[in-house]
Amino acid sequence: MAALAGLAHQAKQLEKITAQLTDACQQDSPNIILIEPMKDTVNEIHHTVFETLNQATRSKREPSDAIKAVEEEVSGLLNKFTDGLSQDTFQNPQALRTMRKTLKELSAKAEEMQDEWAKLAKKAAKANGGSRPVAPNMAGGKSKGPKVEDKPMTIEDALSMLVDKRTTKWQGGLVGIVHAAGVQEMTPISAHTPGRFEFVFAPKSQAAWNLHTYATMV
Repeated sequence: MAALAGLAHQAKQLEKITAQLTDACQQDSPNIILIEPMKDTVNEIHHTVFETLNQATRSKREPSDAIKAVEEEVSGLLNKFTDGLSQDTFQNPQALRTMRKTLKELSAKAEEMQDEWAKLAKKAAKANGGSRPVAPNMAGGKSKGPKVEDKPMTIEDALSMLVDKRTTKWQGGLVGIVHAAGVQEMTPISAHTPGRFEFVFAPKSQAAWNLHTYATMV
């Protein structure tokens, strides 16, 4: 589908832009205070476009006219930003400020594009019967979903539901640890350095070891 190809192309463009901005940051440019925030914004836009691509793939629907229009605007802003990137730009604070304005517009349009695809995906789910209620309306009123007995759920009930075993009994104490620490650093593999790898990996590995060490004392 042409729409998916367009989104994939936008994602690749953003990857290249990220690499260029990363290189500029590593060269200790005097304008790094302007370049660093731009790199972070590009990472956020790349994440938005990637999520939009996933939504478009799952929806299996042709894009609406609204989606086509906003995708065209996103592509235009991306091309404008890419054309403005050069070594001279990184040395020119005024040019960087102008690029930052373009990036702000691009970010807003990328979010708008994601919203439009989300609307289309919701319509597709509704058409396929995926929006039928499966639980009572917690805000009040009548629900067409299955009847649920209104009674408190005990810890044993919750654990039984999770593991699908009615014999599960919680005996108290520590039963598990969720280690969700992490650092986001969306950098192409070709641009990674030992320092950047450690920056991303250390919060996971060191924290996991700390949890393992102290959990034995509980």
